Amino acid sequence: KGNKVLLIEKNHRTGMETSSRNSEVIHAGLYYPADSLKAKLCIEGNHIIYNELNPRKTGVDWIKCGKWIVAQTDFEDAILEDMYYKAKHDLGLPVELIPSHKSQWLEPAITVERSILSSPTSGIIDSHSLMEYLTTVIEENDGEVVIGTKVIDVNYNNAVYTLLCQETVNESNEKVEINVENVINASGLYADQVANMLLPPERHVKQYYARGNYFKLTQSTPPVRRLIYPVPPKNGKSLGTHLTIDLDNQIRFGPDLEYIDSPDDYTVNLANLKPAYEAIRRYYPHIQPEDLEAAYSGIR
Repeated sequence: KGNKVLLIEKNHRTGMETSSRNSEVIHAGLYYPADSLKAKLCIEGNHIIYNELNPRKTGVDWIKCGKWIVAQTDFEDAILEDMYYKAKHDLGLPVELIPSHKSQWLEPAITVERSILSSPTSGIIDSHSLMEYLTTVIEENDGEVVIGTKVIDVNYNNAVYTLLCQETVNESNEKVEINVENVINASGLYADQVANMLLPPERHVKQYYARGNYFKLTQSTPPVRRLIYPVPPKNGKSLGTHLTIDLDNQIRFGPDLEYIDSPDDYTVNLANLKPAYEAIRRYYPHIQPEDLEAAYSGIR
């Protein structure tokens, strides 16, 4: 006999935060150490999406469009060679190094000064369709998704967790207690707050928040058929401001990175538009700053 699963969601629908405020990229696993759990799960998840989530059967929309990481200097070219060797030989990924002169035939709108690391197993996915599918899977397996309900306290006694929950959808503020045997803290940006409900003060944890701003085009520009990424910055805190396409082949750029105090602040920082433009024009020179406008932001 299996356990009954109860998913508690504080918002009025699932996936309103990190799950949807991102680039919606299906990553191939290029960036992580070969022996890391991140690499293992990224590659495993990539295979599951392409092999098991048939769009016609599941309603999950995705495209295996591929990705380029483009090098513009000799230094970046050396980094790409290291990434290629690790991906090809340590991770067994079907990557390819492409010389710059071939880019004009494959992606004429993209400027490449040195070389390209091509990742054919990268892609894009409609995150909302994926979340709808996962919600359906839970409910079809006798689980329950409770929306508009926020956990405000957790107590543990005699092998039972008592969750104190409050309604958030309307103004009734009704509270209810739920007793469960196991708790999985999948609270994302608020996971530290939920953990601290149980931990003694000396073991309290604190998360720090980095917002990424996204920008979109205000006018038509030369089309691009795949994802375009710069070589990752040396600080290792992001993958750089990249070009992504959605399922309608609309282009957007981002994210950048700036530390903020609140996990609720999704205001797009327009002061970051010019630095984003400077980063974008290195590989996509067909735009001016006035061609970009705020799209949305995500927090990690």
